[in-house]
Amino acid sequence: QHAKLLQQLNIGLVPERAQAHYCLHYRGGQYLITLARDERPLMRPIPAAAEAAAEKVFSKFRHISQWNFIKNLQPSQPQAKPPIQFVLHPQGQPPLVYDPAEPYIQLCHAKAEEPSPAYKFQFINRSEHRLYVACLYLDHLFEVEVNYFEPNVRLVDPGDEVWGVNGRAIRLRMPDYIREYNWKDEILYLKIISSPTPFKVDMFALPPLDAPEAGPLRSGTKGFEPEARQPAALHWQSQLIEFRVRNPYWKEA
Repeated sequence: QHAKLLQQLNIGLVPERAQAHYCLHYRGGQYLITLARDERPLMRPIPAAAEAAAEKVFSKFRHISQWNFIKNLQPSQPQAKPPIQFVLHPQGQPPLVYDPAEPYIQLCHAKAEEPSPAYKFQFINRSEHRLYVACLYLDHLFEVEVNYFEPNVRLVDPGDEVWGVNGRAIRLRMPDYIREYNWKDEILYLKIISSPTPFKVDMFALPPLDAPEAGPLRSGTKGFEPEARQPAALHWQSQLIEFRVRNPYWKEA
């Protein structure tokens, strides 16, 4: 039964840890999910004695599988030059035009006594066509937020622009567990989807999983289902922008 469920979730088991992306551990009466090359929990552990513990573990892996599917979503024929140009506007600093050749954008969280840095996100249509554009936000707790634009899919003319959250400033606030577990960086992503024909992104929405530290439980998975496939729109494109936000308290082990 479990093998069939894994197949439905597009999750494969591998014989060697070096081949895996994630690992399931049993420690002190709890199930922990970690990166394959790291022992720190990615989310709140699941007590083995809890009701339906195995189903809860599968639910977490299902959520992670969906999140990775969305993160890695690409068209069969990607354009050599991305149609949407991303510009980061740090508060009080010159704008940064993102270079797709760079592997990621490096930012830094503020310390507790410092004000949180603020940014505005600008997206410019550099193609010769009117494009429908959406932006998905993917975070460290496997959340997919689809309402980065208002409405979440915007029609943008050539040379025109659209701003994240209607041009309001976005503040970076470091979650407690990033410091407590001594993560070097908090990894965040923006996934830009563009198409000359209309499309919907609500099916991609995923809530965050529970953070490793104690706190109120959040709801389970929703939205994107494993059997969903790529959008049917012709000539759609996707761009993935990675942010590495440095933990100012990080200490090299």
